[in-house]
Parts: sequence; structure tokens; C-alpha cells
Amino acid sequence: TGIDHDHESFSGWLQQGERLDGYDSDGNGFVDDLYGFSFARDSLDLADHHGHGTHVSSLAACGRCGPDLELFSNAGLLHMGALSTREGIGSVDIARAIYYAADNGVRVLSLSFGGGPTSQVLAKAVADVVAKGLLIFTSAGNANLNIDIDKQVPGMYNGVYDIAALNQKGRPASYTNYGQREVYLFAPGDKVQASKAGGGWIYMSGTSMASPLVARGAAILWGEILRDGRVTSILEQRQLVLKALCESATSLSGRKRSRCGQYRIDQAWQWLQEELAKET
Repeated sequence: TGIDHDHESFSGWLQQGERLDGYDSDGNGFVDDLYGFSFARDSLDLADHHGHGTHVSSLAACGRCGPDLELFSNAGLLHMGALSTREGIGSVDIARAIYYAADNGVRVLSLSFGGGPTSQVLAKAVADVVAKGLLIFTSAGNANLNIDIDKQVPGMYNGVYDIAALNQKGRPASYTNYGQREVYLFAPGDKVQASKAGGGWIYMSGTSMASPLVARGAAILWGEILRDGRVTSILEQRQLVLKALCESATSLSGRKRSRCGQYRIDQAWQWLQEELAKET
């Protein structure tokens, strides 16, 4: 829905190589896209009149936001506005945003939306960028559905990983969708504190909050793989990140299941360190 890029939690998150000078300084085909681009408005206007975009964006990269504050994410943040509070989800705008992300070097993408009809345009965009190595997470949805049966866009597309929500007790939230095949992980999503559009902080709930938290963890892990330097293929790097997240997850009992279990970034970090140590 946009982003309040003047919020203190986003200081320093700028497009590398871009300048506000009226020119396409970084040569990516967009003039002055210092903070990103709104494909819903077809402009640089990323103002967040809803608050959802600011909240989930800060969970993806802000060092003061979310439940895993001890692990600061030093990932850059690129915002693609693709949803309109008036017109809802537009698959063409989302497809354009996904291509923009891939073309600008994004490794991990979080899509906090879901539902609507299937779209050949969106399916092709996802397939194209996944083939290049992009890792995509999305919110599993808040309708208390088994999405192994009731599949939804965009999580139904190959290479997109659905993330479901845990409540504050570490159990699947009452509203969260679930599915032992379609949902990759459960992550905190209930009453999660993050940035508020206009300043300050606010609590929000939903699988929209869970997805960027896992994306944040994936970015932390991917950064460590890059720092180590021995795994050079982007496809192998992505696979190692996914394996670290899944192998380290803790199991959940009950009706609401996922493929891997409960997201644990601390255990994923330890698993990755041990895996990289095997290569020495």
C-alpha cells in the first residue's frame, strides 16, 4: 500500500547508485526511484495512506522491529507499491513490481497479500524471476482454510513459499490458513510491533506480519552465505537458505500443520554455521 520512507526505521534504506537529480542515475529505467516505485500509481508516490505497507516493510528490514531484535538485518530495502486501497489487487501491477525487484538485485521478496483469480501474467512473472534465483515468501492468508485444498494466489505458484501465523503463545493463530504441503513455515504474526505510518510504532496481526519476518531471516542467512563466499551459485545459495530455515524449524502438533514447522531464526543461524563449517 506504500511506505512512510521518512519514518526513523527506514533511515539509510536507499537505492544504491540513484540520486534525486532528474536523471536515471543508476540506469535501471526509472528516474529518481531513490526509495522504489509505485506501480499501482505509476509514479514515485509511495505515500502509505493505509499503514499496512509501512508496517510489513519495517518487519522485513528494521533493526528495532519484530520479535527477533537480537539479530539485526543489514539488508537493503526496496519498496514496490503494487496495491491500491481503492482498487485492490492488480496482477499486472504486481507482475511489474516483481520484475522491477529482480532487475534491481533483490534476492528475497515478501508479498503480504493473497487471493483473487489466477493470472497468467503474474504466474509468468513469478516463474521468470524464480528461475533467476529470487526467493519469494507470501502471507498464507487469514481465513482459517486448509490451502492444500483451497489454494490461493500467489502461494499456489511454484517457487512461492506461504508463511502462516503463530499467536503470542507460539501456537497457530485462530485465523491463519494452514497446509502441510502449501505452507512452508509458521512464524509470529499476532500483535507484532513495527513501524506506524506517520511516526511511532503500532501492533498489527495477520499472516502479512509473518511473511516479512521470515523474509528478514532469509536475508540474514543469505548475507552470511555471501560473506562466507564459497557458495557462488545464486540458485545454490537460495536452496541453502531454504534448507536452513526448514531443517532448523521446530515441530507443531495439532490440526494446523506446515511443511517444516515453526520458524526459528536462532536455530537456522546455528544450522547454517555448522553447515558452512563442514566445507572448511
